[in-house]
Amino acid sequence: MTSDTRDIDRAIWRRAPGVHSLGLVSGSGLTKPTYLVQRRDEQVVQLSELLNLVLEKAGNGRAAPELATAVSATFGKELTVDGLHHLIDTKLGPLGLIEDVTGRAPAAENPVTARPLLSLSLRGTILPASVVRRIAGWLSPLYLAPVVVVAVIALIVLDAVLLATGDFQNAVRDILITPTLLLALFALLTLGGLIHELGHATACRFGGAEPGVVGFGLYLVFPAFFTNVTDSYCLGRTGRVRTDLGGLYFNVWCVLLAGAGYLLTREGIFFLFVIATQFQMLQQLPPTIRLDGYFVLADLAGIPDLFSRVGPVLRSLLPGREPDPRVTELRPAARRIVTVWVLTVIPLLVLAFGWLLWNLPAIVGQTVEAIASHAAATGAAVAAGRAAEAALGALSVILLVLPLAGLALVLGRSLVAAVRAATNRIGPARSGPSEPPERTPIVNENAPRPTPDEPPASSANRTADAPEAPTDVRPVATLMPRPSPAPWLMAPARKTEEWVRVEPPSTLRPARASFLTEMDVEPPAVDGWRGLVARTTGLQVPPAASELEQRRRVQAVSRHWSGPRGIAVVNGKGGVGKTVTNAMLAAVFARNGGSGVLAWDNNDTRGTLGWRTEKSDHDATVHDLLPQKERLLLPSARVSDLAPFVHHQTSDKYDVLRSNPELLATGQRITQADFDALQLVVTKYYRMIFFDSGNDESAPRWLRMIDHTDQLVVATTALGEAAESGALLLEALHDRDEHSARLAKNAVVVVLQSERNGGMAAAQRIADGFASIARAAVTIPFDRALHGGALRFDSLSRATQDAWLAAGAAVADGL
Repeated sequence: MTSDTRDIDRAIWRRAPGVHSLGLVSGSGLTKPTYLVQRRDEQVVQLSELLNLVLEKAGNGRAAPELATAVSATFGKELTVDGLHHLIDTKLGPLGLIEDVTGRAPAAENPVTARPLLSLSLRGTILPASVVRRIAGWLSPLYLAPVVVVAVIALIVLDAVLLATGDFQNAVRDILITPTLLLALFALLTLGGLIHELGHATACRFGGAEPGVVGFGLYLVFPAFFTNVTDSYCLGRTGRVRTDLGGLYFNVWCVLLAGAGYLLTREGIFFLFVIATQFQMLQQLPPTIRLDGYFVLADLAGIPDLFSRVGPVLRSLLPGREPDPRVTELRPAARRIVTVWVLTVIPLLVLAFGWLLWNLPAIVGQTVEAIASHAAATGAAVAAGRAAEAALGALSVILLVLPLAGLALVLGRSLVAAVRAATNRIGPARSGPSEPPERTPIVNENAPRPTPDEPPASSANRTADAPEAPTDVRPVATLMPRPSPAPWLMAPARKTEEWVRVEPPSTLRPARASFLTEMDVEPPAVDGWRGLVARTTGLQVPPAASELEQRRRVQAVSRHWSGPRGIAVVNGKGGVGKTVTNAMLAAVFARNGGSGVLAWDNNDTRGTLGWRTEKSDHDATVHDLLPQKERLLLPSARVSDLAPFVHHQTSDKYDVLRSNPELLATGQRITQADFDALQLVVTKYYRMIFFDSGNDESAPRWLRMIDHTDQLVVATTALGEAAESGALLLEALHDRDEHSARLAKNAVVVVLQSERNGGMAAAQRIADGFASIARAAVTIPFDRALHGGALRFDSLSRATQDAWLAAGAAVADGL
């Protein structure tokens, strides 16, 4: 830079624009003090104490003699002007750290830059530094020790709960069959990646350093996020390690929020997000490539760039070779850490690279086939107007193309490096940065210490054999920003193996087309956030597993069978919910399946069905209908002829045939012949008849009801005596005859929770107790609307309505 020696003393040196010091490395693994500075291009450079002093004293501009004097006064050894220019020409100048204000020696246009294989390129900004610092300030309290402890404990508890209760199979099924959910999961993981970066920034701010931008770039060719936390090098080892782990800590909060969302909604997408995020957290920990685990190890060892030590360590291990200076400058503990890391990581990388080369033809061939398959499926989705499938297909193609491009880049760089190494071995050795001749050492340790106001010592004071001061300077791989993989960074390789090994494209395409055709028949989601997305965007968002089950139940209770069906609600004990069960089941079938549903109060002793249901403009009961049986059975009789004898439920759509609550049992007894006649009448006009039985299991009308029943329903509360009464009834029916035994075996038990018999846990225990003697048992939560006043389905809570629908579906399954 200063080849014209006549101008050597007229240069005025200053720090290049954008260069600032990061200070002394705290907790360094080097035996000598090490300083870091950062250039405008965010390249970090490692300097010795002498070189850092030159930059520090140069400031905004100093003439060479003045700068040499100032450095000598602080360093304690004389730095000659010749030595100063040698440092500038061979060290600081080529790195673009210093420039001549007079223009005689401009700053290097292409300064030396470390270009490690696994580094970011094509970076862009997502959040500017000012926004990142503001957000980091707001979130800093999350790093208080009590908060961290609570978060870690909560994560352990959450994982245990999800391991015990999570439905992984349903979650995977929903995701695999639903393009929109795959895109939504991808979006959630992307958001989690950004939150990961904010975790690094917040940890940096909490420690007292200033974070920079959050951005994105290419890691080889894979998209990745990064956070500029270079300033964390001014922190101690604890602060740096906290910054390294900050992203994983914020991932913990993402997992906790998603886990809570799953426990509240049972949406499988949250469960898979929890699993995928924790899997990515584990992937961050191994220190093999420049992810969080690598930086943790580097900061623990106090070595800014571990990969720069690989060659020196390996050369130093060769027999008969002197240890490389890059190894001897390490402290003993750091040297052991770096050596173990090299001996562990390098064989793993070599094996991985060898496996890659061995399987390269198969990997490339199968990946190309998979790309063609997904491209064809994407084209079909575009032609059919299925936007979500088209977007997912395009994303699949991109994720398959990226590994091939990355593979080509890795192999290309490796080949170039191998050729360069071979050329260097067989050709003339390239000269490195020139060293000063021995007769003009850079510093004179024996010279008296000058003051800034004194002129520099003359050349006569130099000694030829004086040792040189350390002048170590090297560009370090861009330590910060440190990349964190976006959700898709490590996914392509795994997905490539999965997609191309299972089935060849010729079988993938027909299976996919058939599957999509079946899925398209299913109407889009209506409930929950999926329904909201479907309504607002017009996308064919498929329903969740819970909504699919709800639809199945509705379809079950909406069926019309070939011929009438009789359902008897029974229990020999009073006050156990028979009337409630009869009315609600009738409402479920009538509201969903249309008209033709009758609730018959088949009670000898003042049945309460008439009291709890809506009354028409007449007072007719079963005893008023009985004398009209012959007329109503005539071919000329119409449905409207039955209206004066039943009571229509306006909102619930079923009819009620009342008993007479004013007559004693002896005044309203019906013989078996009368029951048969009434049965002929009601089955002519109704497709489903729900019998609300009395408590006398020996009454003729009760026994005849059993003979005309197609499905038995045992109603009970969670009280032990009520459940015992129902169980005894089923046992008695087993012994009565073949038809009754079949009814008992196929029975559905409805267990109602009430205020005085405990919570749903008690009701569930009763339901579980019927598992061995009945086909199904359904629990109904407590609802005040069931325990007083008119019985109307609309007055129930949503949870209670869903429970009655489940009970109705269980009944329908037995018909």
